[in-house]
Amino acid sequence: MPKKLSDVLEASCRILMRPIARFFVSSGLQYSDFLEISRAEFAKAACDVSPPSEATSSIASRIGIGRRELTRFRDEEDIDVRKLAYTLSYPAMVLSRWHQDSEFVREDGVPRRISAAEFRLLVAGIDSDIVPDRILKELLSSKAIEAHLDGSFSPKIRYFIPRGGDPRRILRFGIRVGDLANTLHRNAVAAEPSIEASVYNSHVPIKHLPIFRSVARTHGNGLLQSLDDWLTAHAEPGSDEVVRAGVGVYFFEDDPKFAQEPD
Repeated sequence: MPKKLSDVLEASCRILMRPIARFFVSSGLQYSDFLEISRAEFAKAACDVSPPSEATSSIASRIGIGRRELTRFRDEEDIDVRKLAYTLSYPAMVLSRWHQDSEFVREDGVPRRISAAEFRLLVAGIDSDIVPDRILKELLSSKAIEAHLDGSFSPKIRYFIPRGGDPRRILRFGIRVGDLANTLHRNAVAAEPSIEASVYNSHVPIKHLPIFRSVARTHGNGLLQSLDDWLTAHAEPGSDEVVRAGVGVYFFEDDPKFAQEPD
């Protein structure tokens, strides 16, 4: 355990950055672009946490960046995460409504097979900006739904996870990691922290991992379904006073290639 604050900061940053860098390297991001993005967001973050009265030159000197460069980064338009996350969630919203709306669910609570026309109605009830044929193609290609010989469709999963070369996979990574990081930072300074907890053991036999993954998936999906039902019941799409809020569940394990024996 590092004792000096500077060593703790460096260790924490390295632990966080390695999997992030690994993901973006494997996705094709160039080193020069990564550096430029990192500098820009570091500068913007410094402005975020600085008092409004602090001069730009003071912030720049404190974090070790030029004043003009800090000003340029600060004035860049931020990404609209809420809008991006909403667009990203189109397939997920379709699957969620298919599993919850009584119009598309059987009496036993199981989502029913629907025709192409009914699928268009399902999508239209979510957002008029969603193109039904495009979402249908995405759900079919990701094997989230199944097409039947009679022209009807049925869902195979409730939660949509983009795979392979789908651009949504890359955006999803940034949004999910960003959500968790924002909660951790907010909890460090908030008077009433949001829930953020994990359970783990450093001595789980590898032979038991398949069972634990299954148990975690079953219990995690059960929790997510109940929370999703609550959110759907209390959502107010027409209101101006709304925010994006939710709960995330994830499984983790050491990568044998990068794992170290705990002290």
